[in-house]
Amino acid sequence: GIQWVNVPVVWKEPTRDNFEEFSRVMSENQEENILVQCQANYRASAMTYAYRVVTGAVPESEARADLEAIWTPEGTWEAYIADLLESD
Repeated sequence: GIQWVNVPVVWKEPTRDNFEEFSRVMSENQEENILVQCQANYRASAMTYAYRVVTGAVPESEARADLEAIWTPEGTWEAYIADLLESD
């Protein structure tokens, strides 16, 4: 009864297509319990944060607090997240 979906995201080069695929999978399974994970949970937490904010599921401040409980994105990931939020 468990479905596994791999959304490969290159650590040094996350793309908009990665986020769109992640968002599609999340939307298609919104009635299910979903575990989002990666090796260190940095990619997973960043993608989940952006998804929650872009879809309006939670206020940005709440989503940001959850993200920063795991890590504070810098460099490539900080810019990536900003780009996702600005364009949606």
